Amino acid sequence: MGDSRLSSRPDWVREAVFYHIFPDRFCRAGSPSAGGTLQPWDSLSGRDSFYGGNLAGIRSKLDYLQDLGINALLLTPIFRARTPHRYDTCSYMEVDPMLGTEEDLRALVDDLHGRGMRLVLDGVFNHTGTGFHAFQDLLAQGEQSAYRDWYFVGHFPIDVEPPSYRTCGGAAFLPKLNTGNQDVQDHLLYAARFWLEEFGVDGWRMDSACKVPQRFWRKVRTALKHDFPESFLLGEIWGSTRPWSDGSTFDGVSHYRLRDLILKYTFKGVDSEDVAFDLEQLVVDAGEASPWMLTSLGSHDTPRLWREAGGDLARLKIALILQMTLPGVPAVYYGDEIGLDGGEDPDNRRAMPWAAEMWNQEVLALHRRLIKLRRDQPALTHGTLEMVGARDHLLIYRRCFEAQQLLVVLNTGEQPCRAALPAGTGDVTEVFSGERIPSTQDEMTLTIPAMTAYVYCSEYRPKKDN
Repeated sequence: MGDSRLSSRPDWVREAVFYHIFPDRFCRAGSPSAGGTLQPWDSLSGRDSFYGGNLAGIRSKLDYLQDLGINALLLTPIFRARTPHRYDTCSYMEVDPMLGTEEDLRALVDDLHGRGMRLVLDGVFNHTGTGFHAFQDLLAQGEQSAYRDWYFVGHFPIDVEPPSYRTCGGAAFLPKLNTGNQDVQDHLLYAARFWLEEFGVDGWRMDSACKVPQRFWRKVRTALKHDFPESFLLGEIWGSTRPWSDGSTFDGVSHYRLRDLILKYTFKGVDSEDVAFDLEQLVVDAGEASPWMLTSLGSHDTPRLWREAGGDLARLKIALILQMTLPGVPAVYYGDEIGLDGGEDPDNRRAMPWAAEMWNQEVLALHRRLIKLRRDQPALTHGTLEMVGARDHLLIYRRCFEAQQLLVVLNTGEQPCRAALPAGTGDVTEVFSGERIPSTQDEMTLTIPAMTAYVYCSEYRPKKDN
């Protein structure tokens, strides 16, 4: 019989609401330990500008995050690198000095765990930066280097511009690792285990996962799940989730296809019948991994959610309701909860403003309300998904778990429409207005105003705040 730990997925993720942090831009506490010029915190971001956000800064804002309803953090890379985004790893075994020390990381993990919160790190195993020791040795020693097979080199001596080696996305400063090499595998697997074992980190997001052979990810899963079955292994996948959903590689993947569908329906007027069909297909493709798919509406790779919404609060509300009520685990990109604006990279990486007068309080209140709903309702974390109706811009679906049901009714059109709630729905309460609709054996027809969303719950009993 196989080891059940290898195919298990961590239960805690079902009830997680992640907060995705770009550490350099989130919060700066104390004095960054590394030298260099830092940009003013309130200046617009540049691609290579350092702002000095650090681990101590993240730790100083845990009260804020807990009040928002967040119970898990996902950080972009924290290991030593040359850029503020740190996807150009120079060492997998060192916390970047600008972010702090190992003691700072340990204090952050301990504080999070003391609050019942989790921490997932970003592992960049498809490529390194040119400052990584193996690549530096390759530049210096050429064909005589002990690391010549760690990368895919076309010819020696190595050319950097244009690169004579394979890269990530054509970027010369991101040489691609040969993960088929046993020494490379051993080095990466050691690093992956180290931060779980020595610091109690709760999992990994694996960057550019689709660019690495699945056989490598199977080895990673075997190495980690044997001793850390509750660790969360998340793959960055932009395409179909189906090849990654059988439990042999990741617990779940980044659900960009769901993000695209939500934005098309909410902001671009895609017909709801098409949306209903595609939603059901996405759930089928994800299979048993569906509750572990990460649903993000914004990230350091996409325009800000407020920009996508065109500053329209009603449309933003519909998008957030979809994110928080569909299967999967939601993630909020830092600043989206206060309406932080921004376009494509690097504008989507602005520093987080901490003056409350700069926040969109309506957007913040909406996030708090929907995160609480998500965490209160077992139907949203454990329930099935059933499409009830789809016509023009009207979409109705139901989440059910045991005796509880939750109905979501959405109208993204410019005109009111009529919506039929199914017969036998039972007593339901609209969670925003508190309006109660009594049980009826017949189909119930409601008028749904333009650009409006309703969420109806049976047995709606919000949890009391701790």
